[in-house]
Formats: sequence, structure tokens, C-alpha cells
Amino acid sequence: MEEDLISKKELLALTGISYGALYRWKRKKLIPEEWFLKKSTFTGPETFFPRKLVLERIAKIQEMKEDFSLDDLAQTFSGAPPEGRVTPRTLLERGLVSKAIENLTLYVPAQELDFYGALYLCLCDKLLTDGSLSLSEVDVVLAHLLADFKSFDGAPVLTVYRKMGLVFTILADGKAKIAVDPDAKQIVVIPTAAFWETLKTKWIN
Repeated sequence: MEEDLISKKELLALTGISYGALYRWKRKKLIPEEWFLKKSTFTGPETFFPRKLVLERIAKIQEMKEDFSLDDLAQTFSGAPPEGRVTPRTLLERGLVSKAIENLTLYVPAQELDFYGALYLCLCDKLLTDGSLSLSEVDVVLAHLLADFKSFDGAPVLTVYRKMGLVFTILADGKAKIAVDPDAKQIVVIPTAAFWETLKTKWIN
């Protein structure tokens, strides 16, 4: 699955923000470091971003920065997970997930989930609804999320690979250097910070 990317030059032209503002927001962690993707082009190394994620994030920053400080925005976009619990049924009713989650092993309609459990459902729902993985493969991803996600300081990047018909996953923060078997096919890359942010702004206490 080829990721839809936007170059830094195109991003600055499209959004009207300056180079300085972009990197100031990066330093403040309003735009996750892992979204700054270095790639080789025929003109040399260039910086790219996940198109949909970065455009949505910049639109939110531009909308909210008149009413909130950059520090307040950083807390909203990342920060500690909120308290409270919510049921999968409520997530479904609020349109945060689709009916596809009803087939997941984690799904019990009236079960109360903390923020992390709700986040895992949102991530797995995306993998199911966009056709990236089968139900059994998503269960593999879910098991990894349940086991290791909380060990990260913040929201890591989730990458799913397939080799010889089997999937495996990698969770990594923005500073990690990872070498993957070249025979493995990359299926999807999800910067989970965007899901963290969306769920946090719509969290139901």
C-alpha cells in the first residue's frame, strides 16, 4: 500500500505557513517528529509528510492557535491520556468506530474500556475498514498493541509487514532506527498520534 505523501515545499505553499512556523510547531511537538519523512529524490534528499494527517493537523492548529497557547495545543495533541472509561457500544454510537469492530476479540458491547483500550479499537477499526488486513491479522496487531503500546512515552508509529503469508508489527518512536527483513512487504504505516489526538478531543468521561 503506497502512502500518500506531500512534500515540504508543497505543504508550505498549500497551507500558507512559513518554514519557521513549521519547525517551531515541530519543536513544540504539535507536529510529531515521525511525520517528517526524509526521502531521496532526483534533486537530492527532501522532506515529506503523510498528506492527510499533516494537513488535518495544520488546519486544527491554525483554527485553535488564536484561542490557545502552543503549549496548551501540545497538551491536547499528545500529553497524558485522559481519565474515565467508555464502552465499545458508545464509541460505535458516536461514530468513532464502525461495526467492523464487532468481530474483534476485544469487543464486548457493555465492557468499559480505558483510553488505551478505546484507542486500540479505533486503530484496529481502521485496519479492517480500509481493507489493509484480514480479521485474523488484525487480531495479531491487537495483541501487540495490548502487550507493548503503553511502554512508549506518547503515541508510537505502528507499522505492519507481511512475509510468507504471516503479518508482524513494529511499534517505534520517532528516534528509533529499525532494519526490517527486505523480503517483508510493508502493508501499512500508522502514526498513532493522530488517533490519540482525535480520541482525546472527543473523549467521553
